Amino acid sequence: MSKKSRRIYILLTGFRDVGSFFLRAFTGCEYTHASIGLDEDMNTFYSFVYKGFMVEKIARYLKPSSKPFSCQLYELKVTEKVYSSIKKALKSFTCLKSKLSYSKLGVAMCLFKIPYKKNYSFFCSQFVADILRRTKAAKIRKDSGMYFPEDLKRIDGLKLRFVGNHRDFFSNYCVSVNLV
Repeated sequence: MSKKSRRIYILLTGFRDVGSFFLRAFTGCEYTHASIGLDEDMNTFYSFVYKGFMVEKIARYLKPSSKPFSCQLYELKVTEKVYSSIKKALKSFTCLKSKLSYSKLGVAMCLFKIPYKKNYSFFCSQFVADILRRTKAAKIRKDSGMYFPEDLKRIDGLKLRFVGNHRDFFSNYCVSVNLV
């Protein structure tokens, strides 16, 4: 077994859209979206949004018309074996994209502290927690459907790497991103 460690990232964002407004109102949390990324590309993250599973290219938010939003980046060191498992799981989700949907009911049930899971349906932080649990990247202490983005911060082993707005994030981590 290789002793080399790899890194994965969890990006929490506080978008300023209608859905985030309501989630913020009900939870009091600043961060309303979560996504997971690999150390290969700080522009590519994976998550669920209202349209379903999404391979997020964060650079799209650098357009001058984009509203500023806050973000936090967390790093988690994992073994090469776990890293490969995460990469395989993300590839599987990418291949199943047309069957996957966003779980609005899952979010509502989480607000009421009731675990809910429907096949092929996730909300963003549930997805991230599920990937971490499924691949044994981190110890997930409760049902993955009970995690809002802010809850992910409390997972053992996470290291805070960045706090600020998305433009500063790109200045620090993604200087070579091509916006075309």
